[in-house]
Parts: sequence; structure tokens; C-alpha cells
Amino acid sequence: DDLNVNINPDAADIPGNGIDEDCDGADASTGTDAVFWLEAECAVVGDNWDIIQAPNSGVSNDAYVAIQTGNNSLSSPPADIPANQVQFSLNIGGGDVGNYHLFAHLEAPSNSDNSFWVRVNDGSWIQWWQGLNTSGGFEWKEVLNSPFNLTQGTNTIDFAYREDGTLLDKIYLSTDPASPSNLGPEGTNCDDT
Repeated sequence: DDLNVNINPDAADIPGNGIDEDCDGADASTGTDAVFWLEAECAVVGDNWDIIQAPNSGVSNDAYVAIQTGNNSLSSPPADIPANQVQFSLNIGGGDVGNYHLFAHLEAPSNSDNSFWVRVNDGSWIQWWQGLNTSGGFEWKEVLNSPFNLTQGTNTIDFAYREDGTLLDKIYLSTDPASPSNLGPEGTNCDDT
């Protein structure tokens, strides 16, 4: 009889990938999808970016980041210095290495406010503007050239500005190619203290 106990009665399928969230992040070799939710305002935010507090605005953790007005770098990435970037770090266990789809929850309100430079693990910068426009609010968009191979140990994802006015709330990484359908849990990179 003890085998029929529901171990996770409050678990929820937050990303809509068919896996209870309490089970996400399990060893990829078991056939479950490893996922990571990371908040932009809890990443390493460069000095040229602002953290915008926005309660009840449809963003995760009531905050997002935006490059300061007047910063644009269309034809090449901005200077490769921390002030120009938002850097996310995540640690991948040996059982979770693999190819991860990278999604960003962002707002790109117009053709002159709809792009970032993105790179993974100090690779080449990706000029990301294709398909980024949103329809009047924040939406999930998959980063160009996704999925990306993440290796055991620390992995980094850098967002640099390309056009001011493009807003970044959160990122989601998963071995499952399905886009998230909601905001998901608070990012694991936020410190409650």
C-alpha cells in the first residue's frame, strides 16, 4: 500500500512539457527533460543596463532589465566588457549535459527596438533580430541558432545590447524544444536573502 503514496501532490507542469516541475532537472539519461529558469535582474547586470521594477506588469519576479537609452550597436557587438552585458551562469551536472533550447522572455516593441547580441560559453556573438517583434507585451522567443551544447560545469550566456528599447525579463533552457507557455517559477539564480 505504501507504494501508492503520491510523493509530489503539489507538483505542477509549469512549462507545459508533460513533466511535473518537481521532477524537472533530473538526469537527462532517464528520458526526462532538464530545465533551467533564470531571471535577468538576478544575473550579472552590467553598469550600462537598468533593472526596472515593474509589479503586476506580466514579467517574472516583477522586474526586467533594459540597456540605457542611447546605446545601440547594430553592425558589430559592443565593446566586450561587463558593463555592456547581462551574464547568466548555470551549473550543469554530468547527467544533464546536452543540447539546450534557449528561450528569452522579452519585449521588442518596434523595428527599431528589436534586437540583442547573444553568445554562449564565450563563443561567437549571434546578431539576434529575426522574428523578435512582440505584439504589445512580453513574449517567449527562441534565440537564433538554438539549441546550444552545454557542457558539465559552469556555462555562461551573455546578452549584449544591439538596440535600446528591447527589454529582457528571463531566460529558459530546456532539452525539450517546446516554448514555455507561462512565466514558470522564480529563477534559480535569485537569492532570497
